[in-house]
Amino acid sequence: MIRYFETRSSRLRRLPQLRCVACDLDGTVLRGDGTVGEETRRAARQLMDAGVHVVLASGRTDGFTREFARELGTPAPVISLNGALVIDGDGVPMHEDVLPAKLGKEILDLQQRGLDAYISVFTASGIYVDTAAPLIPRYLRSHPEDIHHLDSISAMYDQAVMLVVAGAYSILQQYSVTVSKRFGRKVQRTLYQSGGGGDRFYLELRNARASKASGLEVVLRALAVPRHASASIGDYTNDIEMCKFTGVSAAMCNGTAELKGLADIVTTRTNDEDGVAEFFDMILTQRAV
Repeated sequence: MIRYFETRSSRLRRLPQLRCVACDLDGTVLRGDGTVGEETRRAARQLMDAGVHVVLASGRTDGFTREFARELGTPAPVISLNGALVIDGDGVPMHEDVLPAKLGKEILDLQQRGLDAYISVFTASGIYVDTAAPLIPRYLRSHPEDIHHLDSISAMYDQAVMLVVAGAYSILQQYSVTVSKRFGRKVQRTLYQSGGGGDRFYLELRNARASKASGLEVVLRALAVPRHASASIGDYTNDIEMCKFTGVSAAMCNGTAELKGLADIVTTRTNDEDGVAEFFDMILTQRAV
């Protein structure tokens, strides 16, 4: 049984008219072991058969996100890198939120000042790493086909939708402070520790305009779906803007308290229990009424 928020009842009346559902991957569509449950596959197929577009929206790379779009059988565009990149079903870029052109120069200046770090440049055409220092973040290693090695990646900076700087925490703090002083709120900065622990940290730099909501806006326009006929489901803080944007929003019960407080619907099953299928089935039931 799904819990309703009575104050959102007017929004819930939109369920029978939904034509597009945007879904987060990690913690939502994907189980803890990184797989898609059979119930989720079944519900997604039935939703698409009923004429509802299923769109994946992830903070992960394009290659990773499209892999699961193929697994679910959805031909809709995919939203990756938290909305910085939108790729259509044929693999053609539809939208790119490129970083400020001068950011690359700042990064080069920091490197030349002796602040040793490894840089990965994310673009619509792939991920570029320096041949001489090819440190690849753990979450990219499952998609080597997306990675290109260059003697110098500086020429790719003006195409970057995201930069990932890897190094010691103290060094990345200096990168983060410098970028903040130079670009202010134009560049979103996320500093975190490697999933493997240890002293390896990553600093992600994205255009602050990018969000899953901005990416979904591009997708809805391409699919000719009005905003009020869209829904979203997620589990984390990077899903909040998407939750606020769509006509109906759902949160996984394993999600953050903030997201659950904003959502119209909260599932009673976790991602390990195919909670997203619970939401899909609710939409299907309402469409059949």
